[in-house]
Amino acid sequence: MKQSIGNSPFAFQGVLARVPFSGGSPRSMEDRITAADWTPDGRELAIVRQTDSGVQLESPPGKVLCRSAGFISNVRIAPAGGRIAFLDHPLAFDNSGSVAMVDASGRMTSLTAKFNTSDGLAWSRKGDEIWFSAAQTGSKQDLWAVTTGGRLRLVYRQSGSLALHDIAGDGRVLMADVQWRQGMTFRGPADGRERELSWLDWSLPTGISPDGKLVVFSETGEGAGGGATLYVRETGGAPAVKLGKGAFATFSPDGRFVVSTDLDGSEITVYPIGTGAVKQVRLKGFTIVMAGLLPDGKRIWFDGNEPSQGRRLYLTSLEGEKPRPIIPEEAQAIPPYASDGRNVIAMVAGKMVAVPLEGGRPEPLPGVEEGERITGWASDSRSFFTFHRSDLPLKVYRVERETGRRTFVQEIGPGERAGIGRTGLNLLMTADGKNYIYVTRRNLSELYLVSGLE
Repeated sequence: MKQSIGNSPFAFQGVLARVPFSGGSPRSMEDRITAADWTPDGRELAIVRQTDSGVQLESPPGKVLCRSAGFISNVRIAPAGGRIAFLDHPLAFDNSGSVAMVDASGRMTSLTAKFNTSDGLAWSRKGDEIWFSAAQTGSKQDLWAVTTGGRLRLVYRQSGSLALHDIAGDGRVLMADVQWRQGMTFRGPADGRERELSWLDWSLPTGISPDGKLVVFSETGEGAGGGATLYVRETGGAPAVKLGKGAFATFSPDGRFVVSTDLDGSEITVYPIGTGAVKQVRLKGFTIVMAGLLPDGKRIWFDGNEPSQGRRLYLTSLEGEKPRPIIPEEAQAIPPYASDGRNVIAMVAGKMVAVPLEGGRPEPLPGVEEGERITGWASDSRSFFTFHRSDLPLKVYRVERETGRRTFVQEIGPGERAGIGRTGLNLLMTADGKNYIYVTRRNLSELYLVSGLE
């Protein structure tokens, strides 16, 4: 079963296995692997491994060449060996990234600036360029090439979006014409069925108000015109209200504020839902993924990392006081962050635990199955809701915190499933279990073999 990295909609981990061309059962080789490629002689591998503090590129397996607090994708070894090209994504929730290269000694070089989206990479037939598919703004990807010295050029552009898969030794290019859209679907207690709440072409909900009347979401696709734009929308269907720049937002426990970050992870912004001033919090030296207010309305938790460090959860204040880590170094934060105001959910040594916000030993959460995610605490704070992101439809359970007793709640999923490989990228429920919203990411594509590109 594939599992996402930190609930990311773009990065997945699983078991790397080997199977003969002649057939037979797969033989497991490595666990928690997100990408891999063979050396030209077929004797060794380059792999990307997920750890509790981030991902790392290894070649051969066991020898760490570089690390990332976000994720690494599209790992490809040069035709002559010795160098590995890949897409470096600084944020786990976002597929923006740059082309990077690392040699056998671990010397890493960034070859391009960060593109707004990036997915697909291969070495040219001569091995002097790295071709990749990416979008400078919006989400429509073009085919680009960059030399190992960093000289960038456009190879091919069309009206639709492209995704590069591979380049043959004779120069033929395998790529897809892709159409993708991300939307959000809502249902409340008065609804006879689920309702579409999507706004533009890449709606990503990250928060639902405690009363289920508002949803906060970001738009980062073509409709947003580049960057990330934050909106709040009434779940009754009224037009969305634009808040400003931002993504990965959460509601404050009282529902009066929205707390967001920007795509470069440089600052936290607190937006009032009604009237009031916008508050910005900058934390020098930190890359911030997601943040939220605690019930006292004065302190902020955030998921992020310091340079060359793995992702952790921290506490700071609206005044930007020095952040204090609130989970052990070996723990991995698991979004969406389920907090009852006293505890936050994290993963330690592969097990889901509740970590006290004020300090103390993490407490095990019995009854949570491997690969499950927690979408929120229930109103009584003695139980929480769980689901498997790989299920279609999603099966939601209520789990008692002390005993681990599981009670099936409901199934959730879209009626039309064409192009949907999974749902629940961000399944969000109110504490009473009566309102929910989830993501549907639809990907339809046509595969082409193209000749004559230079």
